[in-house]
This record gives sequence, C-alpha cells and structure tokens, in this order.
Amino acid sequence: MSLLYDVVKIPVYLTHAVYFKKVHVLNLEKVPVNKPVMLLPNHPNAFLDAVVVSIQLHQQVNFLVRSDVFNTPLKKWLLARLNNYPIYRIQEGTENLKKNEETFRLCSELFRQNKTILIFPEGICIREKRLRKLKKGAARIAFGSEEQSDFSLDLQLVPVGVNYSEFGKIGGELVLNFGDPISIISYKEQYAIEKAKAINDLTSKIEEAMLNLVINVPTPDEDALFNDLETIRFTKEESGSEKFNRKKKLSDHLHILKKNQPDLIQEVKELADSYFSALRKHDTKDEAVSGLKSWSVLDDLGLLLMSPLFLLGAALNIIPLKLAWKLSNKAVSKEEFFDSVNMIGGMFIFLFYYLLMLIPLSFIAANVYQLVLLIFSLPLAGRIALEWWYRLKAGRSVKAFRSMSAEEKEELKKKRALLMNKLNFVP
Repeated sequence: MSLLYDVVKIPVYLTHAVYFKKVHVLNLEKVPVNKPVMLLPNHPNAFLDAVVVSIQLHQQVNFLVRSDVFNTPLKKWLLARLNNYPIYRIQEGTENLKKNEETFRLCSELFRQNKTILIFPEGICIREKRLRKLKKGAARIAFGSEEQSDFSLDLQLVPVGVNYSEFGKIGGELVLNFGDPISIISYKEQYAIEKAKAINDLTSKIEEAMLNLVINVPTPDEDALFNDLETIRFTKEESGSEKFNRKKKLSDHLHILKKNQPDLIQEVKELADSYFSALRKHDTKDEAVSGLKSWSVLDDLGLLLMSPLFLLGAALNIIPLKLAWKLSNKAVSKEEFFDSVNMIGGMFIFLFYYLLMLIPLSFIAANVYQLVLLIFSLPLAGRIALEWWYRLKAGRSVKAFRSMSAEEKEELKKKRALLMNKLNFVP
C-alpha cells in the first residue's frame, strides 16, 4: 500500500469533479473485490485516462507505464510511490525488451496478492473517439500470471470504456463504463494445447467487450459529423447511461451508413454542415431549436442574484486558471497530453495558489477555524462561478434563437427536419 497514492488521490478526485462539467460512472459495481483484477481501458487522452479510471475505485491501482517516462531519478522515485512500473517497448530498443520479464514477474506477484493492475491494451494513445486494434500484451500477461500459479488466481479482466464528450477544454462531460469481468479460466485447456490461439482468442474477446463500452466513430472523416450530431438530444433530461446509449447507437448507425450507404452518409454530412453552420452563425444550439432547453424570467433573476458569487469566485480563481491554461499550451507538444497536463498541472497550481492565499486570509480570519473555512470557500466559489457560467451560456443560446425572425427560425427547423429525416436515426 502506498501512502502517497492515498494522499494524492483526494485532490485529484476533487479536481476531476471540477474539470469536467459532469462525470458519469456506469457499472462500477462490476469490478470484483478481493480478487486479482486487470483493468483494460481505451486510451485517447494520455495519462488522464488512467487517472480518471483509478480514482473511482476504493482499492489502489497499479499501472504499467512506458519505460521512457522513468527518465530521471526524481521521476523514478515519484512514479514508484504512485504504483507505476515500467513496460519496455521496441521503440526503447530491442535490448531492453528482456527487462519486461521482471515487470511480468511483478505483475504475477501483485495478482497473487489480489491487487489491481491497469493496462492499456491498445498500446497507443491517439485523441480520437474510436477503439484501435488491440495488442496482445494484456492477454500474454494475464496468461503468464495464471500459468505461474497453475491457473489458481481466478484473474478477472475488466474492460473499461473512457468516453470524453470533448477534448482540450474544461467543462466537457466524461462517461466511464465498466464492463463485465472476463475470467480466463475457461481458456485453460486451450492455452495448454495452443498458446498462440488462446492469446488471440482472448484478445478478440477483450476487443469485442471494449467495443460495447466505447463511442466508436468509423473513421476520422466522420469525426466532425459525429461531434455535431451527438449534441442532438431527444429527451429533456438524460441519465449517464441514457446519454452513453444514445451516442453509442449514433456511432454504430454511422458505421452502418459508412459500410452500406456511402452516398447517403455524404448527403448527411452536407445537411449537417448546413444546419450546424447556421446554428453557429446565430450563436445558438440544437436544444434551443428543438425546444428541449427553455429559459424564463426566473432563470434570469436567478443568474442576477447569483452574479455577486460568480464575480467573487471568478476573481479568486482566475489567476491559477489562466496560469494552468498557459502552461498547458506552452508545455504540451502532442495534443493527447493537453487535458492531462491541464488538469493535473492545474491541480498543483491551484494548491500552491491556495497555500499562498493563507497569508492574506490569516489577517482576515479571527481564528484558525475561520481561516480553514475561508480556504475551503475558495474552490467552492470557483465551482459556483463555473456553474453560473454554464447557465449563462445555456440562456444565451435560447435567447439567441428567440431573437431570430420567424423566417429564420422556420428555416432552421426545416434544416433540422431534413437532416433527421435523411439520417433516419432513432435512439
């Protein structure tokens, strides 16, 4: 057990709850307890994927991390105390591949202790809403660990879908979808006779399970189309599972169109481009056109009454927020690392900033209890400011649609109807 892991987990959990507008965790109860577990998430967003998955679990999670990250003594020390272990790829030199044997032995030992290990079976990180072809490493480690224990571990492989609504910005939504555990005991006889086929079959089984948990857009050509279409809702309120199922069905529908009706999907793209370009031109959204988002005088009054809290929260938190954003833009060369650096780097910037704020607040507080209350009010005020800003943007969208002429409104509704008719999508 790592004390540092448990200490760091608290601010990380709180930070991710602010960084994302909403976090939906589905089927977490499917992760077994008191058994060895291998978590197998998809990998679109660098080390943030491992962070958002692991902090949902009560037990500590161990991570297999590419070896080139352990490139300084400080990193080696810190990563080791956060349960990270190196995995060597061919890119780091074929002579280093033998070092993986020690890592694999360590995995076997951790599984014998009923520990949890997170591995990215895609073996690559690309910021896309699709699943990449899986590598065989996870299956090899699983079989190797069971073989060393004569298949007595009952190792459970848990596929995980990590689904971001948006990349590269604060305020997106995150859906984490945990799948049914896969036990490899049923592969024992096959593995004894034909190891290669057993590894291939298990890898295929994992991939099939992950495909059910991941929003899987056909190709990069459909990314922009999907990102627009996924904003179209059909009910006023959605639970996390309803939201995921709608988007999942949409991405599956695009796969069918791409395969069977390529001409039709091109027509859908043109209609979608026309409709969503018009929405952006008028600074409104589909939920305003469809009538799913309403706005009243009471909503305006609520914003007005809460505006002092917004101003206070924004004033108290704007400096570290801007610093984190500038750091991420300056330090990150690969887009896959932006959200990871922005959230985790921002967490440390905010913590340092709040510690500095102890100095002026100590002159205001009458005692230590008031000082603690004032310190904890800083992030709370920031969260309230974010919620106020989200509400303001939603109201602006509805008001922008209402301010349009009758002819413009009717034109938007016609474009929407044509698009939905051509798409022929029912969630």
